[in-house]
Amino acid sequence: MEQTIQLNVIPFTPKESKISIPVSLSKDIGFSSIFIDEDILSQIDDKIELNQEAPQRWLYTSFATPAVGDITLDIDLFDKKEIALHYFRHLIHSYFDNNVADVMRRNFTDDVEIWFKNTASKDKVYDIYYLFTLKVQFGKISNGFELVVSFDGETKVYKKSILELNIDASEYNWILNKNRLYKYEHAPDEVQWDFQNTYPVLTNKLAPLLDLAFERSPKENRYRSHYAFIENLYKKYLNVDAFRNIIPLSSSGFIQLKSQENRVPILDGASNILQFGSSTGVDPKIDLRKYGPAMPLKPPVNIKLFFIYDQKHQNLRDILSNKFINGQSFHPGINTYLKTPFHIDQSLDITFNGLENCVQDVYNVVHNRTLDPAIKYLAIYISPITKFIENEDHKKIYYRLKEMLLHHNYYSQSIVADNINTEGFKYFLCNIQAAILAKLGGVPWRLKRDPENELIIGIGAFYSISEKSRLLGSAFCFNNQGIFKNLRCFKSEDIKSLVGSIREAVHIFKEQSPDVKRLIIHFYKAISKKEVKEILNMLYNDCGLDIPIIIATINKTESKDYLGFDISKPTTLMPYSGTYIEIKEREYILFNNTRYDETSKPTIKEYHFPIKIKFTATDLSLVEDPETIAKLIDQIYQFSRMYWKSVSQQSLPVTISYPEMIARIHQQFKYSIPEFGLDKLWFL
Repeated sequence: MEQTIQLNVIPFTPKESKISIPVSLSKDIGFSSIFIDEDILSQIDDKIELNQEAPQRWLYTSFATPAVGDITLDIDLFDKKEIALHYFRHLIHSYFDNNVADVMRRNFTDDVEIWFKNTASKDKVYDIYYLFTLKVQFGKISNGFELVVSFDGETKVYKKSILELNIDASEYNWILNKNRLYKYEHAPDEVQWDFQNTYPVLTNKLAPLLDLAFERSPKENRYRSHYAFIENLYKKYLNVDAFRNIIPLSSSGFIQLKSQENRVPILDGASNILQFGSSTGVDPKIDLRKYGPAMPLKPPVNIKLFFIYDQKHQNLRDILSNKFINGQSFHPGINTYLKTPFHIDQSLDITFNGLENCVQDVYNVVHNRTLDPAIKYLAIYISPITKFIENEDHKKIYYRLKEMLLHHNYYSQSIVADNINTEGFKYFLCNIQAAILAKLGGVPWRLKRDPENELIIGIGAFYSISEKSRLLGSAFCFNNQGIFKNLRCFKSEDIKSLVGSIREAVHIFKEQSPDVKRLIIHFYKAISKKEVKEILNMLYNDCGLDIPIIIATINKTESKDYLGFDISKPTTLMPYSGTYIEIKEREYILFNNTRYDETSKPTIKEYHFPIKIKFTATDLSLVEDPETIAKLIDQIYQFSRMYWKSVSQQSLPVTISYPEMIARIHQQFKYSIPEFGLDKLWFL
């Protein structure tokens, strides 16, 4: 399969390789930091008197032209690459700040973010801005300095100033004053004195308070829209003399990698093959119905299915029961679909009278009911609550029921009442029933690969949005066929407790697989570098494992900072699934979608952006071998196909998505997960 990948990366060579910059011991607004290493120290030793008892570790510069009397440093940009990157950011920021961009800011990684107003918008309530980020790096792709150009979508700014609004000030996040953005709580004095000209950036939380309802983003091929925005920015603002005079971009423009030149590795097509019941396939949407599950629940298993619902929804209960038995449209009944006998036992149904009585009414029944240990009980909760409901107490009912049923040894599945009578419910049924089989211990489909003695653990560490001080973590164990083995979930007030919990989970998994030859950890980090370092140090040094440990840090959010476009196919632009590219040392982007070959026709929701993967290991030589890297990326790719909550292709591996899923639910629980839930996918 041939393709030409255009990356959103442009190489450049500095106008001069050496610069002279003024430095001082004190930092001012807009200054960049320079670490005092031995080379820097040798230049300033006789110019600045340093405190020997508390040595100064940093100098600061504005990169202005040195004036008479300034203390200066001579910098080789290729030798001091970190300083060089600060310097190039300064040049880019200065260029766009000179009445080129409408709004400016530095993001949390100090990259330059530029906003341009949509002048075609006629909306009278808010202004629309298009967002771009310009990132400079010394890259692996060209082995030189590079400019990464990314489009970050659009945002809206309310046209009334914050002085005109009757809104709780704590609801403000970013505010716009003139062409600068500020965090509301950190607004400087000059902005506070000018609140009459300061406007709030609208968020999903703030908009409803202003009686605003944003239209949903149009369903489209995101590759085409991002490509158009990036190309337009390049032609209008970057590929011009004024910009090239400060950042001499390559005359060839964006980097292009051709598969004919073996510069675009792609995983073998066999990576897409899944094992179903009677055959193999690539698409669970079709092949689960055609071939049956890889491992149905075999006799003498006895499954009793019953419903929990509001008394006023008796008709919905009957309709849903009929759809489970007889199916809907192309979707067959659950027994046929899953090749497993289910018995709907109406005598087990539980009703409640209004949401305010739901939890207590259900508890009164399940607490006093005796279960037969030979039977698997599956409760179908018909939820009158949609995800758009604003009542927080009502939202928590789902979690209360989920936890209660789990502690009483019930499997459960929630279905939104409003969806049951829709034509599209036939698609919901596919997802719901695949998830039910997985919850009960069956295997809808598995990876078509030979078993190996390696243990794969997915670790998630999460801050609770509702309780920012509480850290949540989870660890999932899989074999190399993608089959779930066990989980641990923990709540922690501090990083040391979290590290201890992860250590315990690793030891438990190792005890369960004593012959394991290699430990592979897929790690999602949403915590600070210091906290990540403590976790990694524990894995390397404190676990006492005598086997190699390889860690793949996988960005949960699909990469928008690094993108590639298959310009040989302008109608789709999305690279073939399985394409991967090294963007930095031991760091890659992986395109993971449903464009498997020339005949593939991805749906709009399947135009996934690439995920970003960074490798490290107890022995770095393991992750510097191209063959090993290809196998590790292939494993991540295949694990994305083991997502049993839906029959649709996902971009993230379950080693990342499952820990996040359970952590979000677990943070709402009052108690720890019982033993019943430690080897089951009850959270799907």
